Amino acid sequence: EGRVVLRVADALGRTVATLVDETLPAGTHSLPFNTASLPAGEYFCTMTSTAPNARVGSIETATILVQK
Repeated sequence: EGRVVLRVADALGRTVATLVDETLPAGTHSLPFNTASLPAGEYFCTMTSTAPNARVGSIETATILVQK
């Protein structure tokens, strides 16, 4: 279990979507993300997770390419 924040940012670093911002149980999770309202381009999906009472969390970033 831990706090998870999953955000999508554009190439300028502006957050265009916050997909998750809550405490989740450990394990694998999935969710839909509709890119219809986004213009074509490169986006960055960053997940930050922190376990309860932890001083250090983890950050992972992946690239999303939206083509129209």
